[in-house]
Amino acid sequence: MNIISLIKPTPSGPAASEWTIGSLDLYALSHALDLRDRVGGSVHAIVVGPASSAPVAQRALASGADEGTLLVFEQPELLDAAALSVLLKEHVSGMDHDLILSGQTSDDLETGLLGPMLAEQLGLPHVSTVTRIDSDDGQLRIERDVVGGKHVLQVTLPALLAVLSGREISLRFPTPRGMIAARKKPMHTIHIDTGIPGSGVSWTHPTVPERSGDGELLRDLSAGDAAVAIASWLRQRGLTG
Repeated sequence: MNIISLIKPTPSGPAASEWTIGSLDLYALSHALDLRDRVGGSVHAIVVGPASSAPVAQRALASGADEGTLLVFEQPELLDAAALSVLLKEHVSGMDHDLILSGQTSDDLETGLLGPMLAEQLGLPHVSTVTRIDSDDGQLRIERDVVGGKHVLQVTLPALLAVLSGREISLRFPTPRGMIAARKKPMHTIHIDTGIPGSGVSWTHPTVPERSGDGELLRDLSAGDAAVAIASWLRQRGLTG
């Protein structure tokens, strides 16, 4: 089974050049590798992001993916889900694949739109909130989360699945042996023109608000003195009668 695993680089630190694999994309990649190990085939990781996100593609290879492609787009904030689905269709439609896996949402924007939009572009059946994938005589047996329970269904390949979690699989991470093997695996870099059709929304880079605290640390006080200090602190701020 030839599987494509879609990965969106997610900021992992204050520097613009620090990226990691999003948490749900990591579940999708882990499902892809687990399914390949059970039924055979290959996993091709596709990453869309700036050139500085190349380590994300290498991380996917070191985690076990057989092949990687980095679609270099230096201003990912210009891509909404519709534009990204058009971009991916152009590259995925010409590739040999039986199954496409993506995370249910990204860690930063959390729109959850890419999976169904790309499935529509490719004319593929699509299932969201997937938690388990089993192969059953040329079909897939899928479990997905629904409110208050599980939904089990059969899916005919080719298909696209958006993964929510993977309670019964182990997440895959780079290993020393995997890092060495990744150097010999095919890695393609394709630079994308900025003229992507269909983009109707512009995004800024996600930011984290600064946290401020107005607390005090009490040290070396008896229980009675600590109680008096806490009561005084609460009264000063109008938090007690």
